[in-house]
Amino acid sequence: MSRGRAVQGARRAGFTLLALLLVLAAMTLLVGTTLQLGEDERRSASLMRHDARALALAEAGVERSRAYLAALLATNVDLDRALDPNLDTDCSSLPTLGGEQDDDHLPVFTDGEDVELPGSGKRFYRVPHADGAYLVRFDDNDDDGDSPAPVAATSNNPGGGCMEGDDLAPGKNNPVRDRDQTVIVTVVGLYPGTDPATAQARKVLRVRVGPQPAAGIIAGGSIDMDGASHVCGAHGDIFATEDITGTGCMCGTGCKGGPPKKQACAANTTCLAQSGGDVCSAKGGGSNSQCVPGTIVPPPPVVNVWSSVNAPPGCAGGVCTPFYYLRDRSTGVQVHMWNYSKTGCEQPQACVRIFHPGETSLADPCSKCWEEVFDGASCPGPASAKKEVRKLDDPSLTLPTTPADWVCSSSAPPVWKAHNVASANGSNCDPGNGLYPALTGDFSKDAAFNSNGGFQYQGARLPRGVWMVEGNVEFANNSPACADYPYPHDWKGATVLAQGNVEIKANISLIPGHPRGVALLAGRDMKVSQGNTYLNTCGQSAALLVHEQFYMVANSHLTGQLVVEGSGECSGAVDGASVTLKGNATIEVVAPPPIASGRPASVLEWSESAY
Repeated sequence: MSRGRAVQGARRAGFTLLALLLVLAAMTLLVGTTLQLGEDERRSASLMRHDARALALAEAGVERSRAYLAALLATNVDLDRALDPNLDTDCSSLPTLGGEQDDDHLPVFTDGEDVELPGSGKRFYRVPHADGAYLVRFDDNDDDGDSPAPVAATSNNPGGGCMEGDDLAPGKNNPVRDRDQTVIVTVVGLYPGTDPATAQARKVLRVRVGPQPAAGIIAGGSIDMDGASHVCGAHGDIFATEDITGTGCMCGTGCKGGPPKKQACAANTTCLAQSGGDVCSAKGGGSNSQCVPGTIVPPPPVVNVWSSVNAPPGCAGGVCTPFYYLRDRSTGVQVHMWNYSKTGCEQPQACVRIFHPGETSLADPCSKCWEEVFDGASCPGPASAKKEVRKLDDPSLTLPTTPADWVCSSSAPPVWKAHNVASANGSNCDPGNGLYPALTGDFSKDAAFNSNGGFQYQGARLPRGVWMVEGNVEFANNSPACADYPYPHDWKGATVLAQGNVEIKANISLIPGHPRGVALLAGRDMKVSQGNTYLNTCGQSAALLVHEQFYMVANSHLTGQLVVEGSGECSGAVDGASVTLKGNATIEVVAPPPIASGRPASVLEWSESAY
């Protein structure tokens, strides 16, 4: 009996031991699983942190790249130098490129190096930063394709055969030349480390950077659309940072009034007006157009007559854009021209600003780029003859060097005449805001708006190029009509940059001679003061820029974009709103506006991937 009990006890002890072993095994498995889960969670959290750091590095690269592109646009009309920084790539065999491509598509930074991203076959610029790195590359956005109005291929930087435009060839794009101030930015964020092959996290951002949407009228301040005033055309949108007041109409067949030469204003297109203020009262005229108050409206671009972006593009040889400086002196009028062949003068847009003749600067060679080509004091005859500029358009004006001195000729038609253009002084003057540089000699920085000095346009076709006019400008004589301009083959247009006010009293046809699309710029106010006048930009993508205020009398018509900064009221020639349209004044915008609102390089689209 005792033996049986002993056997039973041994069996119970064995079961107990087995149970303990099973429990221990289960506990060991549970502990191991828990440790493994903890390790997985730790690794997952670490990867998430690495991904977040890589994304933050990519975002930093995007913002730096955007600022870099904006800096380029401050002195260039496009982003050619983002795609080809030294403008030295050979494009003569497109779509194949040849020669000098090492710098293409890369930013000119100094804190990194060029690398090839594995698996992409493309070169990037790598910048180490915060225990990681970001890689940057710029690519063109295929902007040479067909457009609604094809034009001949052109280029503001044509070296090495680098043309751009609609007729390059069907489906062909120039990858190292930009036409629309828009590029694709690819930024790769790496973390930790700087090697894309070993970094644990890699985030790729592809961003389209370019100008914000443009509008037919862009105003800093308020717009008063009085009476039956009318804004129309396929691109007749309106932006105002303050109120849009009045009973005027936009883009509608039901709009009343309008001058006799309103042309396409009867088209029932749809436009959008946006005001940053509480009032937006423009009517839709039976169309679906809307006037929306209280919106976030981007500010207008700065309109500064002395800004280097208003200078012509660079020219190291071949056909250059003539650049003139017109001024009046007691003994006679003078014309100076930009000499592109001088050292430091090849790229006017790279200057810190536009200088005036005679201004000296030890730091900037651009102060020595002007050369006098005409002085009315040497002309025979009465004093009135010494105050005129007579000149036929001449292809030799496009040479890199300045042409021979202009001769006094009674046979050439008069283009400009020194004239006392009426002007009034305002109380809210802003000469210290950088609009006028610190000038020396006998040109007071207040001369353009504190005196009545200036020039009157005489009606002959303006010689091609960009005209910087010292003082105020008056258009009181009709110009040749659009049909009289052999554009775009034999004549490339003319742009007038007035340092003071601009007053329009006649029918004027203007085709921009500047690749930025600026036809006319007023360094102070602009006023269309005579009824039955027609300011025509000949169907081109063209803009009128105004630093202070704009006024347009009834029964007048304007085609093209209007950009009014609304900065101060220094001249006093125009009072009140930034833009005032009286009676049945009409602005028609049929071509795409060339000047965008807001900052010049904005992030338009954004996508994220792991490449």
